[in-house]
Amino acid sequence: MKVNFGVKPGSYESGVTFNEVLKWNHFGTPTIPPRPVLRIASENVVEQDAAQAGSLVTAYLKNMIEYTKQRRPEAEMKRLEREMLRKLGVATITEARRLIEGNGLLQSNAPATVRQKGFDKPLYVDGTLSKNLAYDIEG
Repeated sequence: MKVNFGVKPGSYESGVTFNEVLKWNHFGTPTIPPRPVLRIASENVVEQDAAQAGSLVTAYLKNMIEYTKQRRPEAEMKRLEREMLRKLGVATITEARRLIEGNGLLQSNAPATVRQKGFDKPLYVDGTLSKNLAYDIEG
C-alpha cells in the first residue's frame, strides 16, 4: 500500500484545472518558481512531527509482529496499514493547507502578482485549491 497526494478533480471558472495549477507550482514554469507544497508538507510531517509519525509507524510494526504471531487474518493487517497511511495523509494535507494559508515558507509571488491579487499568498486566491487538496491510499 502507499499514499498518494494531489488535488481533487475540478477547475476554476477560467477552465484551468486544480491539477494544472498544482503541477505548475510543484515543478515551476518560466514565470512561476517551484513551490512543491505537498512535498514540503510531507517532509514537515516527518521532520517536525517525528514523534507522532514515528509512533504511528512503531505502533503499526508492533501490531504487525503481534498479528503475525497470532496468525491473524491478512485483512486485519491491511486495515491497520490503511489506518496508519490515513493518519499520515490527513497530517500531510493539514500541513499543506497551513503552508498555503500563508506561513511564509513558500517563495513569494512576483510583485505584479501581488498587485493583481492584492496580497502575497502563493498558491492562494480564494482558498479553492487548498480546500481541494486530497490524498488517496492505493493498494
